[in-house]
Amino acid sequence: MKKKPNHPVIIIGMHRSGTTMLVEMLEKLGLFIGKRREQNQEALFFLRLNDWILGQSGATWDNPGPIHHLLSYRDLRSRVTDYLRAFVRSPQTASYLGAWRYLRHRSLLNLPFDWGWKDPRSTFTLPLWLDLFPGARVLHVYRHGVDVAMSLRHRERGILEQKRRRASMHDTLYTIRPARANFTSSARCSTLEGGFGLWEEHMAAARAAGEGQDQDAFLELKYEQLLTDPAPNLARAATFCGLYAGQTAIDTLVSTVRTDRGFAFTSDDAAVAFAGSVGDRLHAHGYSQHASAPGTPCFCAVCRAGKGESGHHQRDVGHLIGVQRAVPGEVDCAF
Repeated sequence: MKKKPNHPVIIIGMHRSGTTMLVEMLEKLGLFIGKRREQNQEALFFLRLNDWILGQSGATWDNPGPIHHLLSYRDLRSRVTDYLRAFVRSPQTASYLGAWRYLRHRSLLNLPFDWGWKDPRSTFTLPLWLDLFPGARVLHVYRHGVDVAMSLRHRERGILEQKRRRASMHDTLYTIRPARANFTSSARCSTLEGGFGLWEEHMAAARAAGEGQDQDAFLELKYEQLLTDPAPNLARAATFCGLYAGQTAIDTLVSTVRTDRGFAFTSDDAAVAFAGSVGDRLHAHGYSQHASAPGTPCFCAVCRAGKGESGHHQRDVGHLIGVQRAVPGEVDCAF
């Protein structure tokens, strides 16, 4: 049964985990995700509120841990929730709704259409949003942690280089006026260990949020499965969001999915070595440090028994071998 339309869909997941790809497809199927957004399809209204919430405890997007102090401080948590309740009924919501929708609805508490937002920060601020929207549905997208860490490292190095070139043109000016902007967005995520540690924090927080939730209130999607078998996984996400999704629309949308983006770390020697050093930590979240080369056989119990389902091996993506089983020498396939 479809939930009341004023319950939002909150899309969470670690940065660089495929949430942008998914939310762009869901928007085309009818999910409203905000009028004013930044380049990663994050509604500025919720992004700025989440940054403000994190700041109340001294947390930031790349150091979210201190948010737990706010969540456990009952009086402060209640005050922040009251503030959010007032804010989502204020004229500021025009940033999210747009002028026409704001004039018609005036508040986010009584929207008669399917709506939601995507912001990785919501992984940690989620308890507050659920205080405000107890009927909200939560969609968690997750990806191999070393792929995430490698993507973050690449982004941070690019930002640092770009700002280094810009700063070199203003070195003389800095002797008169100190620099106001940071030279990078995250020193932590400039290393594989830093990005991977942040991924672990996201995974732990998201899984904790899903504990005890009904199936119609919490859904997890694995990025690699969204790549290798996109149509049924997009259909699952659409149904979860309360959207009608015909097969033709689904097929059209998934035709643009790039299946070669899974397990990108296998092409980087340093990332492969790092994956080997964090094998136990990957296993804790259902992943492995091993991914076979495209086209080579998998030796999991299912494959050796010849019971793999159609499409079980994915030549374009590489086959991930899953967590070590209790039987010596037997592993279970993550697909």
